[in-house]
This record gives sequence, structure tokens and C-alpha cells, in this order.
Amino acid sequence: MQYPLRKLFVSLIWAFAVAMPKTKAQTPDPTFPVNGTYNKTLVATLLEHATVHVDAQTILEDGTLVMHRGRIVAVGPSSTTSFDGPTMRLDMHGLHLYPSFVDLHSDLGTPQVQSAGWSRTPQDVSDKKGAYGWNEAVRPETSAAAVFDPSFESTKTLRRAGFGALLTHVQDGVVRGTGAVVLPLENPREALIAPESSFHMSFRKGSSSQNYPNSLMGATALLRQTHLDARWYAEAAPRGLTGGTNLSLEAFVRARNLPRVFSAGGWKDVLRADVMLSEFGVSSAIMVGSGDGYQRAKAISKTGHRMVVPVDFPSGYNVADPHLARMIGLDELKHWELAPANAALLHDAGVPIAFTAHGLKDPGTFLSGGSKGGGSWTSRVGSPSSVDFQSRILDWHVRPGWQFERGLFGQCIGHRWPFV
Repeated sequence: MQYPLRKLFVSLIWAFAVAMPKTKAQTPDPTFPVNGTYNKTLVATLLEHATVHVDAQTILEDGTLVMHRGRIVAVGPSSTTSFDGPTMRLDMHGLHLYPSFVDLHSDLGTPQVQSAGWSRTPQDVSDKKGAYGWNEAVRPETSAAAVFDPSFESTKTLRRAGFGALLTHVQDGVVRGTGAVVLPLENPREALIAPESSFHMSFRKGSSSQNYPNSLMGATALLRQTHLDARWYAEAAPRGLTGGTNLSLEAFVRARNLPRVFSAGGWKDVLRADVMLSEFGVSSAIMVGSGDGYQRAKAISKTGHRMVVPVDFPSGYNVADPHLARMIGLDELKHWELAPANAALLHDAGVPIAFTAHGLKDPGTFLSGGSKGGGSWTSRVGSPSSVDFQSRILDWHVRPGWQFERGLFGQCIGHRWPFV
């Protein structure tokens, strides 16, 4: 039975994830001292008699999900699925269990980027201490895992919104370094799953205090030159011809085979990034858009790249004053009208997509963002080719997975009504 979409978004979301206090993501680190009796008998959790959405195609009407030590150990019909050992049983009758959300564009737990102040004198070369590159906007040596330190409130908000894993990175520079797959937990040791999972880039120089680059053309040229420098460095280093050590280029060489994530923004920059990356043999990158990809959906589809799209849609305009209403352009009104259908139009054009809560003031409104589009992205994009892509996109060997599968992390959302 299909329930009205408006009821879906006002219903209560329960997140029974490894991120919750009663079900930890990983076994406590045995190298750390324990204050009290060390409990070696970890209790399994059975969520039984629920409608279990195993993946985007398989649904168990009366199913049971078994989680033990943070991992899924069994999923199947309630009549045949059980666990031998200490067990906590939770009757989920009337609820739909889904694998938790995965956000591929996050800055959870990373330092806040401070913009560089104005200076009277130009700065042509980086003043960063150490054997690094000449431009501060190129920072491939940055590791999200090394600086990851989330707050309690931020992780709690994400868990309540239904997020079970995130790809986080330091959103600073044209070359931003490596991203890490993390769980929404405040303890970095428990939250960190895969420290080096992706390689991030953009056209924005971020907090660099250098004058260059100061334009889109300059950022593009700097990215191209950095790729060429890294290629040369990889060939020259084994022969001792580099003239010294460049830690930035060494980090670039190490990370260049990781999945490439490009924070492009508008559709024009998506196509620009495609031209630049194609020159260096980078195909099937992950492009982070700004919500206007529908304007060139077919062109984006031809690039072969995958898209991460926001649900932070533009607010309506106040047209009560006719004099002020004249200042609103037709392009702005059309974007307000079509932005909520961005994901559906990209999907119809054959672009694999994933959603991100980045840009939302409250991640808890992630689902309600779909209501602005009349339910278009939940009803039209809720297919295996797109929803499953949300977690398969990086092919994590420890992936949370948009599916319930034995051995994966046990993370799920309990909902009163089906999403689609």
C-alpha cells in the first residue's frame, strides 16, 4: 500500500544504527584501559517482525535483522532467522527497516576553513613550513583522517536524520587531499572506517593567502600544471632527478588512483572539470553539483561522470511588492521552479546520482527536502541504479552498503511508512 508522501515526511524516524549508543560500531580497542569489568560477552540485537527492505529490489514482509558486534550476521524471514547466544529482541512490527543514508559530501569533524585576510603586499610563494609545494591552494598532503575530530552535537544530529556513514574531507583549496569514510560517532577511533578513501579537488582556492589563483582560469591552469608536475615527479623521483623532496607532489602521486571527487558547483563547472580531468585520463569521476545540473542533463550524461546532488532548494521569492518583483529575473524563477526536480531529470538522462545533506542548516530536513518537488526524487529516483549507487559509489571494502548483507556494518532506519 502506498501512503501519501506528506505523511511520510512528518513521521518519526528511528535510527537503530551502529552509531547509536547501545550498538557500537566496532569492538572497543583492547589496547586501551577499561574502567570497570571488561564485558567479553557482547549481546546480539534482533530487530524482528519488520518489513525489511534488504536492497532496492528485495523486500521481506515479515523479516528479521540480526546484528552482533556492530556487523550484520543474518537477515531473513522472522520464522527462520535467529541467533545462538545472548540476544536483545526488539519487536519492529509495523515499521519499515531501510539501510541508513550515506552522505558523500561532508566536512564532519574537520576544522572550519578560515578565509585569508587582506594584505598590502603580494604573496607569490607559499609560506607553509616544510618541504611542500609552492602554492598553498594545492594541498594533497591534507588528510581528513588526520584532523578528524567530530563534536557530540553534530554526530547526534546526523544519526537522528538517519545517516549511518559519511565521506568527509577538508573543503579547502583546489587540491584538497584525501577524504575518509566515517560513522557519525564522536569518538574518532570508533568512527573512522577507511582513512584514505577518495581524492578531492575544486575550482576554489579556499583559505590560501597567495594572490594566485584569483580567477577560474587561474584555478584551472593550476590544476592542470599540478597534474603535469605530479606526472613528471613520479617519473623523476626513482632516478633522483627531482632536485629535492616535494611532499605535496608525493602525496598527489599516492592519491591519484583513489576515486576522484570534484566539488564543481554549477553545470558549467561540471563540464569544465570534465575537460580538465579527461586530459589526464580521469574518467567516471564523482562530481558534486549545486542543483542546476538539470539545465544540461544530457551533456552531463555524455561525460560518464557520476553526480552528487543537494536537496538544499531555493526558497520562494516575495513578490508582494510589484516594484521589487520586477528585479527578479525569469532565470531565477525558473530555477526556483525546476531545482526540486533536478535529481529526477538527471536520473532520466541516465546520470547516476547520490544525494547529500550538505548545505542544509538542519540535516534533519534531508527527507523533507523532497516534498518541495512533489515527491519527484523519491518516487522517480528510488531505483536500484541510483539509490544503491549512494553507497556503492566508492566501492568500499568496508562499505556500509545500501543493502542488508552479512558482514556489513549493521546500520538501519526504522520508519512507519515506506519511502517510495
